[in-house]
Amino acid sequence: MSGVTTQHKKIVNSLSHNIAQAMGIESVSFFLAHGSGFERERVDRFNFGNQPLEFDGNSMTSYLSQHKKAIVEEELRLLARDSAHSLIREELLEVVKDMNSLGVVVVVPLTLRGELRGFITLGEKVSHDAFTKEDIELVEGVAKQAAIAIENARLYYGMEQEVSERTLELREANQRLEDLLEVKSEFLDIASHQLRTPTSIIRGMLSMVVDGSAGKQEKEFIYDSFQASERLTVIINDLLDATELEGKEMKVELKEVSLFELLEKSVKLFEKPAQTKGIDLIFKPAPNLRTSPLLRLDTDRFRSAVENLIDNSVKYTRVGSVTVSARQTPNQVFITVKDTGIGVRKDDLGKLFQKFSRGEDASKMAPNGSGLGLFIAKKIVEAHDGKIEASSPGRGEGTSFLITLPVI
Repeated sequence: MSGVTTQHKKIVNSLSHNIAQAMGIESVSFFLAHGSGFERERVDRFNFGNQPLEFDGNSMTSYLSQHKKAIVEEELRLLARDSAHSLIREELLEVVKDMNSLGVVVVVPLTLRGELRGFITLGEKVSHDAFTKEDIELVEGVAKQAAIAIENARLYYGMEQEVSERTLELREANQRLEDLLEVKSEFLDIASHQLRTPTSIIRGMLSMVVDGSAGKQEKEFIYDSFQASERLTVIINDLLDATELEGKEMKVELKEVSLFELLEKSVKLFEKPAQTKGIDLIFKPAPNLRTSPLLRLDTDRFRSAVENLIDNSVKYTRVGSVTVSARQTPNQVFITVKDTGIGVRKDDLGKLFQKFSRGEDASKMAPNGSGLGLFIAKKIVEAHDGKIEASSPGRGEGTSFLITLPVI
């Protein structure tokens, strides 16, 4: 009968008070099977004094299991006194000893399908009168009904718990399904727009070259087609990387590399785009970075993460500057990419590193992004046991990205 329920507590409380009131008993206790012993159920308004909360007296419970009827202390004492067999006498006295440890004079078994599931203990009557045969029969009748009622309450509680657990599982499964449908919708949106647009440009430009209508603009058309194909390659790679990383841990191939050289190459890659936009691209390494110990990094992957941050900053900065700074301590590396660009709304900051997530202002300014770059960058940094954070004072006030890595 293990498994505490509100319903069976109500049953125990009600029966305890009814028995006590009907018979004029000082206290009534219900002990229910719990683990290898029995545990007393708390009953309101009764003072049990030193009566234990748990009971594992084998003599009394064995006697109850064997005889399956109420035992009265005074009767056991008389039986022990009159018994001619020393073993029987000792057994009876051990049962009396167990009853005395509980401070009770009558114990009534709670049995179900021949198995002892607990017992009811009765204290002295207020009047100090002895318990009659009718008293014992009444409590035995109540005990039979109580055993069934408590078991039913336990089974109902178990069923209720099972239903609750299955309901929670269904809700979680439904949420996962909704998330998948949302990702699918976002993927289809990316695929229908971001992939179709450069493909159309490439086809249009090259068709004009093929049919000879490009004329003097042929070189320009080929260059535009090349640029569109580059954009298409980036988007396809992002989609493939994001799909590969879904629910998996990224594998990295670590090699010793100079952080200064890695960052210097990444910054140089964006000097021309920044110059074209009229913004300053500044590399500010700490004075000792050039001579700092080599780091163990997956060079290609980590460069792509850093370059994604620089690319975003250049892309979303109309005026001002983009600053890439870095410093290395004996235990950690700190890389910051800070810009004076469009900034990020507070509501969007928490979603920046989610898949297919882009700030509202970023989508308006550069509608052709995949929304996967920061998601992939975060996965790369985490694969190096690092973390990446974004901060922004607000719209129009720039954005700062901080990468923190352990030195290994």
